Amino acid sequence: CHFAFDMIDQLKEYNEENPDQPLNMRIGINCGPVVAGVVGTKRFLYDIWGDAVNIASRMESTGIPGRVQVTPTIVETVPEGEFEFEERGTVTVKGIGEMNTFLLKSRQRTHSMSHWQKFRPSFVSRPFASEHSITNLLSSLEKIEALEKKEAEGGDDRAIG
Repeated sequence: CHFAFDMIDQLKEYNEENPDQPLNMRIGINCGPVVAGVVGTKRFLYDIWGDAVNIASRMESTGIPGRVQVTPTIVETVPEGEFEFEERGTVTVKGIGEMNTFLLKSRQRTHSMSHWQKFRPSFVSRPFASEHSITNLLSSLEKIEALEKKEAEGGDDRAIG
């Protein structure tokens, strides 16, 4: 939510400096489990998938320009008193149906990182990538590189296991 407010603030600053080319944006936020990974064999792309991502996208697409639309999950997850929300009402969300949504209204107070460690210890204190996952990623990249080399030489196009 802080990042969303920071983006809106930066956009306002840009628009003040460029009144002849004003920009606007909608922001949608949701939270939940996702799957993440690297996609591609020639050009690697990092992407995330899952219902949480799709719902966040729907929050953006059904949102109001210049505002941040959030799901009830965000309202329930954010520590009480951190932000002020206003109920927007029911919005038709593709693939979900009717969903009650909220608009982020203002920041109420700022907490230190220690607050977040108490609130979500698994999120903050867990390393984002373990040595094991990095080793697996490097191994996968080496396999992809070998496959690309083999394809470039006109060799077999089957995946290397």
